[in-house]
Amino acid sequence: MPTDNKQALYPIRDVAQITGVNPVTLRAWQRRYGLVVPQRTAKGHRLYSQADIDNIRQITTWLDKGIAISKVKPLLSNEAEVTTNIQAETGSFWQQQITALNQSLFSLNSQKLQQQLSQLEQEYPYRIRQQSLYRPWFSQLSQSLAQQLDGQVLGQWLTQELFLRLGQRRFNAQFKRQACIGIWDDDPICQWQSLIYAIELTILGVKVQLFSDINSTQLQLLLNRTEIAHLLVVAGSYEQALAQLAHLSSQLECQYFYIGEGPSSPAMVVIEELATLVDTLPKGIKAK
Repeated sequence: MPTDNKQALYPIRDVAQITGVNPVTLRAWQRRYGLVVPQRTAKGHRLYSQADIDNIRQITTWLDKGIAISKVKPLLSNEAEVTTNIQAETGSFWQQQITALNQSLFSLNSQKLQQQLSQLEQEYPYRIRQQSLYRPWFSQLSQSLAQQLDGQVLGQWLTQELFLRLGQRRFNAQFKRQACIGIWDDDPICQWQSLIYAIELTILGVKVQLFSDINSTQLQLLLNRTEIAHLLVVAGSYEQALAQLAHLSSQLECQYFYIGEGPSSPAMVVIEELATLVDTLPKGIKAK
């Protein structure tokens, strides 16, 4: 809520809900790039004005166009003059990030890979990373690894690195609610993407139980062992997910969602009940 009516000022948690940019990213923008410098209370807490909120929205507009966060500041102050020079770079930034991540992967450089993911995680809202980084990266990587003699091993190594990342996030998390992710597909893209979902939800205070390559009967038994309010079903196809959910629909007490490829277009879900700060995931299919 704003602090007063004369000049509305918003704490960082409210700004995150309004703009879909989490507090970690807002702080990184300010600290590293001098973007959106808020006022401070006597105790040092950040307070944002409506003008600050408008600037955050403008920043995300540029990021959506493929502009690196390091090049956004001049656009805010002199948009018309800089736009012409920067247009040629749009779209190439994320491919450069994918190339850099692949270099770390193919050289089995765990430290470098984790550093790259951390920086991107801090500086870009999840919605933009999902659309511009994770989905194209996993798609390209799956095709590339299929052509390598050691591709399966490299894919397993990446899975281990994402599990490591999830474990690190769990160590520092303060959990407010629980969820379960059930994966009915052994395709590497499904595995990697599910780990990204788990990492993002963990950051936002959701304790995630991740079950991979299981069937509906096994999942039912596992859910009986814990108090899970929400189930995310991750599958390679819409038909596959619905077939699995059909076995569970009459037995599950938790709310469940399908995430994956829809009948005609990619579909994922906004899970407002789980984490209101998972900033506008592409809309998908709510199964129940």
